[in-house]
Amino acid sequence: MLPAPTRPGLVASVRQFFFAEETPYGLALIRIILPVILIGLMLQRWIHVREFFSSDGAAAPLALNYGYFNFPPEPSGTVAVVLATALIMFLVTACLGWQTRVSVIASCLIYTYLNMLDCLGTFTKYSVIASHMLLLLSFSHCGAVWSVDAWLTSKPGAPPPKFPAWPRRLVQLLIGIVYFGSAITKIHTPTFFSGDQLRFWMMTNVNHANPVGEQLTLFPVMLVLSAYSAAVWEITFLFLAWRGRGRWIMLLLGIGFHTMTLLTLGLY
Repeated sequence: MLPAPTRPGLVASVRQFFFAEETPYGLALIRIILPVILIGLMLQRWIHVREFFSSDGAAAPLALNYGYFNFPPEPSGTVAVVLATALIMFLVTACLGWQTRVSVIASCLIYTYLNMLDCLGTFTKYSVIASHMLLLLSFSHCGAVWSVDAWLTSKPGAPPPKFPAWPRRLVQLLIGIVYFGSAITKIHTPTFFSGDQLRFWMMTNVNHANPVGEQLTLFPVMLVLSAYSAAVWEITFLFLAWRGRGRWIMLLLGIGFHTMTLLTLGLY
């Protein structure tokens, strides 16, 4: 009789989780898609760069709220325009995967710097997440596949390269912890679970137009159920979205959750 297979210990499981080697297709996909989104946002803001991000306009650094003046230093209008233009160029090269690491690091630094100069509009939840994503990508080998760098250095017939999985794992943990933190915030907000907060968002266009949300305000019970369902999903996502049936269930629920957020709250 063959002996029963032994399960790896905690240390071995953690080491396997973070350091198992894999081809970084997922990170390459993030490297391609994330810059495209940020390019679209920066192109909209480019004509307002002097007003948003320089001493020539009305910059609103985040640090002012905490009593730190001139942090980070406000650039002149010319420097702000140069930085914004350079950011768009680095995002393009990062998407193409040309000089990938330099492009991602430069994009991370400039994008974070400009965001911190405009806490009224540019500094948002998605910009914070994007900055962290760019930071994690800068430590990864996201340009090893599906990139100009890979095309220039690849050898015919060679297998795709493999690297430790820890950058992808940190990206996954970042996403899960963001949702978990969002749920903890909601738990301390009674008006969210009563449906009052959702009703206010749906009745106004504080984000963008949301005609579906305006119709749902006629059904207050649905708002309460939606609030509790969203909080439960955000709490359990971090623990159930890793493998097996739980992974697909949580991902499908997440797609539905974000689709309804778009339609009912106007959060594009």
